[in-house]
Amino acid sequence: MSTIILNTAFASLPYAKGASWNPTLVCLPNTRVVLLEWIWKWINAAEPTGAAKIFWLCDVAGSGKSAIAHMVAQQCHEKGMLGSSFFFDRGISGRNEPCQLFSTIAQDLAGLYPAHAEDIVVVLEEEHSISSAPLTRQFDALMLKPSLPAPSVT
Repeated sequence: MSTIILNTAFASLPYAKGASWNPTLVCLPNTRVVLLEWIWKWINAAEPTGAAKIFWLCDVAGSGKSAIAHMVAQQCHEKGMLGSSFFFDRGISGRNEPCQLFSTIAQDLAGLYPAHAEDIVVVLEEEHSISSAPLTRQFDALMLKPSLPAPSVT
């Protein structure tokens, strides 16, 4: 698929600028070492079983959850393991609500995987209103549908 077609199709999707991980917001050197090692053990132990794997990091406000998340995202990026990251910020329009979450992730993944990009373009051509659709429809169309194997033709 040509770059012009891809760029034209993706122009209809909003993108939350600045939502990715930020190297200035990672943990200070030599801090949270044990926790970060524990998280890496969890990441590396995850087996590709097809089951969803979610790591939930929770604590009180100001405890450093965002710094840890930025650090893990940066390390995943450096190891070639990061498809996308999205950091919400209540003070920044486009990042203070989830309306641009799936369209941003879809564009990030499309930049990494050309076949995924082509599948998303098909979705955008079939459903022009997807960028303003409810989040559940955006997830199904932009995340789930392009990641499913193509049906076999008999």
